[in-house]
Amino acid sequence: MNKKPLGLFVNGIETEYGLPILKGIDKYCSQNNVDYYVYLIQSQELPERRSDNFTKTQIGLASIFNKKTVSAVLTTATSCNVFATKELYNQFLKKLTVPVVSIGVKIDGISSVFIDNYSLAKEMTEHFIKCHNVRKFLLIKVNVVIPDMEERISGFYAALKEAGIPKENVTVVESDFNYGSLSELLKEYKTKDDCCFDSVICVDDVLAIESMEYFEKAGIRIPEELKFAGFDDCAASLQTRPPLSTVNQQLGEQGIEACRTAFECFEQSERTGSYVPKHSIVQGHIKYRQSCGCTKNARLTQKEKDSQSILATNYYLLRQKIHLLQKCLQNSRTTTRLDDLKQMLYNELIELRVPSCTIVTFNKPIENNSDADYKLPDEACVFLHVDSRQKEYVPQSEIEFNPNEMMLPEKFNGTNHLHVFTSLSNERYQFGYVVYNPNSFDFILYATFTNIITNAIASTYELSALSSKKDALESESYTDELTGIFNRRGLAVYGQNSINQSLVMHDGGLVIFADMDDLKVINDTFGHESGDEAIKAEVKILRDAFRTSDIIARFGGDEFVIVAPKMTMEYFKQRCARIDEMSRRWNEKSGKKFTLSISLGAVEFSGGKSDLTELIAEADKAQYEVKKEHHKRKRATN
Repeated sequence: MNKKPLGLFVNGIETEYGLPILKGIDKYCSQNNVDYYVYLIQSQELPERRSDNFTKTQIGLASIFNKKTVSAVLTTATSCNVFATKELYNQFLKKLTVPVVSIGVKIDGISSVFIDNYSLAKEMTEHFIKCHNVRKFLLIKVNVVIPDMEERISGFYAALKEAGIPKENVTVVESDFNYGSLSELLKEYKTKDDCCFDSVICVDDVLAIESMEYFEKAGIRIPEELKFAGFDDCAASLQTRPPLSTVNQQLGEQGIEACRTAFECFEQSERTGSYVPKHSIVQGHIKYRQSCGCTKNARLTQKEKDSQSILATNYYLLRQKIHLLQKCLQNSRTTTRLDDLKQMLYNELIELRVPSCTIVTFNKPIENNSDADYKLPDEACVFLHVDSRQKEYVPQSEIEFNPNEMMLPEKFNGTNHLHVFTSLSNERYQFGYVVYNPNSFDFILYATFTNIITNAIASTYELSALSSKKDALESESYTDELTGIFNRRGLAVYGQNSINQSLVMHDGGLVIFADMDDLKVINDTFGHESGDEAIKAEVKILRDAFRTSDIIARFGGDEFVIVAPKMTMEYFKQRCARIDEMSRRWNEKSGKKFTLSISLGAVEFSGGKSDLTELIAEADKAQYEVKKEHHKRKRATN
């Protein structure tokens, strides 16, 4: 059975946690020749800073993971952070049309791969109590509800209860993941005498490492005066002095098992039309190190030594990439034209040595609106494709496709199994998305670069919108009073200018002539007010069907002209079919006694054929042939 790609839904702030999972997934996919798309959510970290509109469109874009694009979707424990509640997160997962596998936390009704957080946290706490005679604890947890961390806390308190240690012996501090926040919360503990506890238990390594740094600076000896434990066994836990006692969740194994489970569910669903959710437990391991006082001079394993060496090497690479990102940010602030922006992004992507990057923009940006249901557009175009290995630069925006049916046109899929996929969104609009074939797992760098792209596109879009408004105010005489689109005079100026600019860029395009069918019958039968309604409704259809870059003008009473740079005849045929479908829907739902239909003809412009007046006449002839066919079909139907 041909395996479609896997989708992975992750929260953008979980790099330390997600990296081992991603490496496990990457190992499975490489061995089984399967692609996978990592949807890196650009969430705001704290609930009080989240925008409902921003979150809604970010989450909505995940609907690109559907039966046509992926076999199954994987999701990690901390992905729920982008949702207001756990219930909304579960509802979202169950709405997906493909099998879903949760990694790191058990979810009822959904396949899940996880460790026994409760038992491991309980065992670690029992070790502190029995082996180190600890009776008073500082528990450091996060100020948001994360299911797997809640299980760890439950295991911690269960161990205390069995040992007969009252809850009053526990001091609790709640922090976020922003570096420095925890240190601020701990500032009342200036010396050992200020500490009413003998050990510090943290729900993850990030909090453990920051708290160790704080107490070490306060002159408190670890582990002699204060013992520590974390959870996750992240690479940095080996860099602390002393190394941190923690729990290895076998995240790589969880990632591999999640892939196996996903394809089992997918194959079962393909055979029977449904699948039975499967729950798998992966065995975690406790790593007792010097921070709890167990081993004084333990030797590092070769794997741990390699990890230290990699971290040192990555530090210098990271500095170099940050410098390039700073330069990119500076350049983006001085770019105001889309063509200049494309060239700038091409240069920066080559310098960053990203193997492949494709920027996709929706034909019309989606306005963030919390009151409206999110719908993934069925029209998008390749804004820019860069392949740094072949120095390939593809800026043609006429490469259009339906993102509901494919993530990218096949020619842009790259050669790596891993594709990083993230939204181009700001607080007001969702412009599209970007897909990378990365050369490493530096997701923070890719997320940062995406933010730079988003801000640059947003700024260019806003400047373009302001310029359009200014032009509109300056040229009211170029606007049709009834419809708000260009009139004949506006077409002569802006239409010809659009053709000239296209030819300067060595691009062609189309001039399209459109004539409404039977507008005279509507006027004679239902009155001119109905005729005006029909014209306005037809203009709305044309605006929705064509791109924002296309010039649409009312040429006469029921006649329109569209100048469409870079549009091909093949794409024009697709537009005609779409207009017919949109007209059919309008006729069904409008409740009007009259119906809409329109005939369209097109002609290509080029360097040798660029006079707008001549092109309109030729397009009108093509339209007339179409109209004759419309009349034939109507007579045959009647």
